[in-house]
Amino acid sequence: MLLFSPNPLFSSYVANVLPELGEQSIEQTTFYEYLARRLQGEFVVEDGFDQLERLLNLEDGTQADIQMFSASWKASSAFADAIHEYVSQLAPSGMRFLPIRFMDRTIMTANEVAAIFAQTEAHWRMPLRIEAVQKELLARVDAFAQEELSAAWVEDELELMSDEDYQRVHQKVEKRRRHAKHLFDDAQAERNELAQLLLNRRLKPVRRFIQRLAFVDVPAIYQQWFEQALAGNVPTPSGVDINLWRSVCANTIRALEAQRLPYEDATPYLYMKELLLGQAVNTAMRHVFIDEAQDYSSLQLHVIRRLFPRSRLTLLGDPNQAIYAHDPGMAVISELRHSFPGFTSIELTQSYRSTAPIVRFTRGMAREGAAIVAFDREGPLPLVQQVASDGQVQLIRTWIGDYQSAGYQSIAVICRTQQETNRLAEQLNRAVVMSGAWIKRQGHLLQELSPFRRI
Repeated sequence: MLLFSPNPLFSSYVANVLPELGEQSIEQTTFYEYLARRLQGEFVVEDGFDQLERLLNLEDGTQADIQMFSASWKASSAFADAIHEYVSQLAPSGMRFLPIRFMDRTIMTANEVAAIFAQTEAHWRMPLRIEAVQKELLARVDAFAQEELSAAWVEDELELMSDEDYQRVHQKVEKRRRHAKHLFDDAQAERNELAQLLLNRRLKPVRRFIQRLAFVDVPAIYQQWFEQALAGNVPTPSGVDINLWRSVCANTIRALEAQRLPYEDATPYLYMKELLLGQAVNTAMRHVFIDEAQDYSSLQLHVIRRLFPRSRLTLLGDPNQAIYAHDPGMAVISELRHSFPGFTSIELTQSYRSTAPIVRFTRGMAREGAAIVAFDREGPLPLVQQVASDGQVQLIRTWIGDYQSAGYQSIAVICRTQQETNRLAEQLNRAVVMSGAWIKRQGHLLQELSPFRRI
């Protein structure tokens, strides 16, 4: 069993709670951890919280429109379909490869690798064509190793090999000599074995590069899609302003050239990579739980479904609590039925989280909120108070003092962004320092108001 948690803090909490409930065999991860692990070494990947901060701190205007649309559209099933069509129609000229290099030499240029790809069967699925290229490249590296056995640099490095290497090779040659049925040149055989051992070590990174399919330049192929869109070779999404669309493409190209991958690009990039190179699947997992599923896009849910093809999936979430710029993937039931055969849904309308006055107050803000049934637990009504910006710090400071006087031990001051949180904490701390009498009464407040990362 696997649980996709919304954040590391929740994972830590659940890790302590589950054993108390008798559950020991549930693995946990976050979707960002999965993305970062699969894309390790390729990009600096922005996480979802940093994306949220970036978008929330935007001023209203053109840049806000561009980035909000980019985050929303790249999470859509429409973009997933566009990627799938793009990969399926990639001709040899559209593929991008990296050269195979050894030390300061090029074993095969990118064009030579492309020529090998062009010779593969055009009707094969892309991962099979890439696998055929991989086998040919490994064979050519083996041939290169044989050609290098007598190279001058090999002779030089043989002199530097350790006594342990010589002893191991000597024992291997001696064993082979005892079983040989013809004259055997021990010295030449040992020299060849040592040279082969040396070359295998030196070429190990090259072979690993090929085995990992790193010779396929996936970042360049992903960037090429946006270059084609910017040039007008890809249809502009229906109803989208052409200048807005061009700005999205240009911004994406700049980020990729800087080796940065915005969070909204991480999932579609991984989706394209797996269409090209083959899907990494987990067939051992039997049940996957996704908590706070409203924060997953349609494409993210599709990727998870492909990752665990044999597992049952349970999505837990509330579209009214979505916090990201993209539309919740679980918001459109018809899409879920199409993506997940056998899909069934259960709607829970009884709220146990808050008091009845809080539920009655907030359900007017939610879509179809009238259906929410409040738990029969009374309490005070929420207080909404509008105040000028220059009076906010004093009002909040007063509220904190009142709550502490009433005996509350934990008091949270929640702001919209990390930037606002830091600024308010600084203002509150400064207000405390300026009021000696208040400091004496609320001296421990300084630590409680230190900036914290929003979860």
